Amino acid sequence: MSKCRKTPVQQLASPTSFSPDILADIFELFAKNFSYSKPLNNEWQLPDPSEIFICDHTEFNAFLDLKNSLNEVKNLLSDKKLDEWHEHTA
Repeated sequence: MSKCRKTPVQQLASPTSFSPDILADIFELFAKNFSYSKPLNNEWQLPDPSEIFICDHTEFNAFLDLKNSLNEVKNLLSDKKLDEWHEHTA
């Protein structure tokens, strides 16, 4: 049995299958534009690396335990069918 994954098939929806209200909502969500101007006083300037990397690496066991616990839960979900899973989480 091949262990290669199949390439997912993209199913494109026709714009005519949506109501004008839905199309307007979609357009509004994806038409957002943001622009930023850098302040003149260099307020966004990163600190010198010699000032911020002054401590040795520290591992926090509580965070490592939490990471392992979350990965165990994630591994329990990896064999679930996505469409069925969304029925319970949506």
